[in-house]
Amino acid sequence: MSVTLGNPAPLGLLAFGMTTALLMYVDLGWVEHAYLEEVFGYMAFYGGFAQLIVGVLELFKGSSFGFAAFGSYGAFWMGQAIVFLESRKLTTDFDGSAAYPGGKCAFFCTWGVFTFGFWICTFRKNVCLVVVFGLLMLTFFLLAGAAVKGEGHEDVLKVAASFGFATAVAAVYTAFAELINEQYGRHLLPGIKPLVSSGPKTIDAKLMDKVIQYSERSNTMSMSLAHLQIQSVDDIEVIRSGIERRIKAVKPDGGKVHAIVNYKGTSINDELVSEYWKMTQDIQSRFYLSVKRFHVTSSFADGGDDSALPGMTSLLAPSGAPTQMQQLSGAVPAAKMQRSNVRDEFAPTAVSAQ
Repeated sequence: MSVTLGNPAPLGLLAFGMTTALLMYVDLGWVEHAYLEEVFGYMAFYGGFAQLIVGVLELFKGSSFGFAAFGSYGAFWMGQAIVFLESRKLTTDFDGSAAYPGGKCAFFCTWGVFTFGFWICTFRKNVCLVVVFGLLMLTFFLLAGAAVKGEGHEDVLKVAASFGFATAVAAVYTAFAELINEQYGRHLLPGIKPLVSSGPKTIDAKLMDKVIQYSERSNTMSMSLAHLQIQSVDDIEVIRSGIERRIKAVKPDGGKVHAIVNYKGTSINDELVSEYWKMTQDIQSRFYLSVKRFHVTSSFADGGDDSALPGMTSLLAPSGAPTQMQQLSGAVPAAKMQRSNVRDEFAPTAVSAQ
């Protein structure tokens, strides 16, 4: 029996963003200072404990970045809550961070450098995370400056808090962008794309598990085959087995799913085109209730003109009518397609055979 994990990252981003926003309300002077009592209780559980849980789930999903980031910042918030509680004990000599401004400055500087490392990693994640970690890094360094200045320089603290609040807004936006895009099976909210595109991906079982997502609510399997370079029959078989394995995992009773496939930037050797589309027709007949194949222009591995795999629009046809696959059977040349003027990566464009 296989267990399919959902995406835990939105919870971690919401826990981080919401907790940060509440704390910044106080630092910006928008609410009473006494409100800190409630914020730090919230910080320990939602900002801290929830992120630790997300970090563990990210580890199970094989994401070292998610495990390290959510685990670290979850522990950060829990540590802050404990320091706050310690300063409130009646029998303690601890006077809070005001007693060691130099230490507090070093603390925030260390976390700023720490965040810089994560920020570099986000360039291969998505634009939203680049913004979140970039703003967070600046917030830590500004908080370090505010700690050195001490009391009487609330203007410096408010600048830091402004960046902190912007960080919170960016984190919450990223969380809902991921949730909304996942629910609707397409990129409705922008920013969830890598700032720096990765090189050619090795097509293997691990990659297929990562690029295939299932929405139980809509019974839709979305497959992002973007930027894959299909260079051998083995690559085709890995794609076939990955799709079959995922569908059988969510439909052990033999049920079918709706399918959405994204071919942005996908390339394939000319001699493999016919073999690839025979494979997709077989998968479609056995597992799909319907299928939509979306694309933007793709260049083939031989360096030809702007072109793409044939048949990226739906291959479904009325009963008795020949499908595009039947029309393209045999040695199928690459089909020319128009560039899409729609920025969404799932935008369909017209296909015309050579």
